[in-house]
Parts: sequence; structure tokens; C-alpha cells
Amino acid sequence: MDQSMMFERTTSSTQEMELPPGNVRAGRRRDLLLALLCASVTVGWLLATNPVAELPFNDDFSYSFTARELARTGHLQFNGWATAALGPQAYWGALLIRIFGFSFTLLRLGALPLAGAAAALGYALARRCGLRPGLAALSALTLALSPLCLPLAASFMTDVPGLLFALAALYAVVRAGQAQSRGSAIGWMVALVAISLVGGTVRQIVWVTALAGLPCVAWNWRKDRAAIVTAVAGWICVAVGAWATMRWVAAQPYATPEAPMSYAGRLAMHHPGLVARNALSLLFTLALLVLPAIVAALAVARNRLRMAQWVALAIVLGLILVVRHVFRIAPTAPWMGNIITRYGVMDFGGWGHGRPPVLPGRVWSALSMVTYVVIALGIIAAITWLTRSARQRGGGRVRLQLTGNAWVVATLIVFAAGYFVLLLPRCAYNQVYDRYVLPMFPAVTIPLLLLYQREASASSRGFLMGAWITMIALALFGLGITQEVQSLARARVAAANEVLATGVPRTQVMGDFEYDFWTQIETQGYVNDSRIKRPAGAYHPGLGMTPALHPKYRVVFAGAPLLPDEAPANFPTVSYLSFLPPFHRELTVRRVTRAPAAAAPAEDPRLFRDVGRWY
Repeated sequence: MDQSMMFERTTSSTQEMELPPGNVRAGRRRDLLLALLCASVTVGWLLATNPVAELPFNDDFSYSFTARELARTGHLQFNGWATAALGPQAYWGALLIRIFGFSFTLLRLGALPLAGAAAALGYALARRCGLRPGLAALSALTLALSPLCLPLAASFMTDVPGLLFALAALYAVVRAGQAQSRGSAIGWMVALVAISLVGGTVRQIVWVTALAGLPCVAWNWRKDRAAIVTAVAGWICVAVGAWATMRWVAAQPYATPEAPMSYAGRLAMHHPGLVARNALSLLFTLALLVLPAIVAALAVARNRLRMAQWVALAIVLGLILVVRHVFRIAPTAPWMGNIITRYGVMDFGGWGHGRPPVLPGRVWSALSMVTYVVIALGIIAAITWLTRSARQRGGGRVRLQLTGNAWVVATLIVFAAGYFVLLLPRCAYNQVYDRYVLPMFPAVTIPLLLLYQREASASSRGFLMGAWITMIALALFGLGITQEVQSLARARVAAANEVLATGVPRTQVMGDFEYDFWTQIETQGYVNDSRIKRPAGAYHPGLGMTPALHPKYRVVFAGAPLLPDEAPANFPTVSYLSFLPPFHRELTVRRVTRAPAAAAPAEDPRLFRDVGRWY
């Protein structure tokens, strides 16, 4: 193997050994303080959104119900929605409920320390990968304060707890590869296996971290038989543990297992355009959200572009736009949708009235075009750097040299590539969302910032300032959309309570996805999903997913046109404030004049492809 591709044990740990003890202690104190600062900023940013609302967010109605029932009965109970075992997240929620009593606000606040810990771990991982403290903080905050992470962190969703375990597993991978002794490497591999087995029950991505990382560690320790045996045994243990966990979940009452890979493969063969469109949208979304790191990496092309590079830039940008058109990627791409939309968080299309956007369509399209231009600039900058490196080496082969951490970079890329491949089956049946790219952030931001660090000079400081400004702009947008959804949740509850106060039962009030599905599982104990196989007869075809609802009233946005099945109702409007325009919004209640049609699931009993209608 090329010597430059081998991991050089000149990492921060060995560098510390060469420093005076006082400097080592000072460096460790500085890293600890910066990690705590990243955690504190993240938690403070989340508290600024006022995450107090007695309404679930997105899918966490299911996870909240499981945690509540675990606290009440001591047993994990599924409810026709979650596909993961939930593991430690459910037990953490149950512990809080046993101490303080159940509330959605409690579970939201209980998730904030996990988001802070993820930010701190993101910093620690970046430092271990060779980034300087300031750049490591930029990498961590680009993830933790992104408009994708913030709304999820202010909820009981599994994405941020799963991210925390994934970062911990990646950190263990890097420490195992950087270990200076066999015993230390084996110890970190054992820790990696334990973290993966436990964390994979929260989100399956954590299993991928170990399955991709252990072969990388084994390659780095390929001359040590004991380390190789440990890596192989650990890989088998994680693979078997993942299989056993998925089998256990599938056998539980009211469980909803993932669609079979074989079925997804057949769908992909019949609809390759759909797979390509969703996969490209994921990549565009990821590129948009790591813009701070891309802006910093543009320093490799800090000199004025030559005419040939301007032509290449135009060609690359044109190809990006052609790809978007050919694969019919949404006009608002690369914002893929689900969590980040022009409506704030999710578009609430299931209301039938739409939702007032927080950003006008023209602004949204302009943001998309700016993203395409920056992505194209990044591609040209990479080509410029590679060609310049080749010229400096006399036209020979370009070698990967990133501050001596080529192995680390390769490991991050292997992990991200393996994870992305496992998302492709979901692309085939249109059940892939922007929040799935969260674990891929470090695999993009860390290599790009390592590239900036290698190329940094006095003339490139402006790029770093631009990176920080971009990160703050994204964080402010994330703050705005997270605050808006929390404020909207309080307003939805207040509007629904106006109806309930008159004696109308909750099953006759529609408040959209989260409100309605919580009503369903509160009433019947589970969602009427076609994937439920146990107990037999639990699923009732033709009744939709919320058969417990018999709506007579519906909460809608004030000013929306009346639907054919609606009539005005004599209830006051409920106002709420948003950090983003339009700043003043109102909800109202309307009377349902006839029962709405049931939202039927997909015909194939193994797959619910219409879940997108709720987002």
C-alpha cells in the first residue's frame, strides 16, 4: 500500500507525548472547555426556541407512548409505528416519567442533554481526526446547530440519540486505529462493539458504524494477529446482534418491521429514476447543510479563477441543473423536505389547507441556486487542488496527505459510503428523508476542514470567516424554524382545547398528524398499520391508520379557504408568534360537515409507501 495512505501515528496523542507535561495538561483543559462550550451553546440555542408544548413532534408520538408504557408496566410495548427497538432512549424516557410524571415537555427537555453531549462528542471526534481546536468547534457546531439537527434535538425523536451513539462509535473507531499498543486498540474495539450493540437499538445506523469501522481498524493493525482476531470477532458479534435484534422486534406485538431488502431491490429495478432522484436529493441536501465546511475548503482555490476554470464552473453548474431537471428533483431542492422546508418544519400538507411558508418561494429558489453555485465552486476547487498537487509532484500520482491522517479520512469516507448504500433501498420506496443525512456530517466536514487546515495561510482567513458566518446564518434559520414549530404546537393544543372545553370528545377533533395519531394510540393502543402481523387480526383493512377518529371539528390556519367538507364554527381564533415571517399567525376551528375519506395504507401488506402524505 502507498505509504501516504497508511495511517501515521503522529496524531494528537503522540504529539502530546512530545510536549512538556504542563502544555499537555493545558491542551487537555482547553479541549475540555471547548467541548463543554459547544455543548452549552447547543443547549442554550435549543432553550431559546422555548421547547415547551404538550404535543408530540413528528414520529415521537410513538416513542413517547412506548416510554410512558415502559414506565407504567416495565415492558417495551410497540404501537404499530416504530421500526427500531428504542433501547436506552425508551428507558431514559421511562426513568424521567417515573420521577416527574408524563408530559411531552418533560421528554423534550430530557433530550436536550443528549444534544449537548452530541455536540461535545463531535468536537472530540474532530480533534482526534487532527483538526485544530477552532476548526473542530466549527465542525461540531455545523452539525449541532444545523437547521436539520435543531428541530430534532428539541423533541423525543430517535435521530439525535442515534447520532450521539454513532459519534461515540466513530470516536472509538478512531481511537482504536490511533492506539499506541495492542491492548489499547483491543480495548477500544471492545468499546466500539458495546456502543454499537446498544446504540443500534435506538437507530440502526450505529450498527453500520462498527461494521464499516472494524475492517478499517483491522487493516491498520493488519500485522497484529490478536488485533485482527478481535476485529473479526467484533464484526461477527455486531452483525449477529443486529440480526437478532431485528428478528426480536419483528416478533413483538404491534411491531412494524422494515420492508424486506429483496422487495426494495425489485422496486429499485422497476423505478431506477426514483432511486436516483432521492439519492441525488440526499446528496444535495447534505452539501447544502455542510456549506460552512465547503466555504472554508474553497481556500484551495483562493487565487483568482482563470478563464478555463470559469468555463469549467459554468459546465459543472449546468450539469447540476440538467441532473436536477432529468431526475425531476423538486424545484426547491436541494432542500429535500420533511424537516427543512420553506414552511419551517414539515409542510403539513395533510391539513388539506397547506401551511403559510416562512420563506417566500423566490427566496427559497434563490437559496437553492446559491447552493448549486457553491457546490460547483467546491468541485472546481477540488479539481484545482488535485491538479496543483500533481504539478508539484512532477505530474506523478496524487497522494492523499491530510495532516498525516489519511487513514482517518478514509475511515470516515468508508463509513459514509456504507451508510449511504444502505439508504438506497428506502430511496426505492420513497421513504427517505433529509434527517437521514445527519450521521454523514463528520465524514464531510472533517475532511474538508482538514483540507483548509493544510492549505491555510494569511490570505485564506477570509474563507474561514465566511465559513463561520455561513454556520451562524444556518443556525439562526434553524433557531427560527424550531421556535416556529414549538409555538405552532402550543397554538394547536390551545385551539383544540377550545373545542374540548365544550364537552366534545378528543376523538372528534382533528389537529393534524401528531395530534391525530396520539389520539389514535391513546384510544386503541396502536396505529392501524398494514405491516402489523402480531397479534393476528389487529390490522383492519380499509379503515385508514386512525380509525379511532370520527372528526366533527378540524383545527386549520385562519384565512385558509373552506374545503367542501367544512363550515365555519363559533370558536375564537388562536394567535401565535414566529421568529420568521410572517411573524403573526392564527389558527381557527372549523366544523366538519361530512366524514373525510380514510387515509388508506399501501396495498402491499409488507410496505407502507404512502407515509409521505403526512409530511
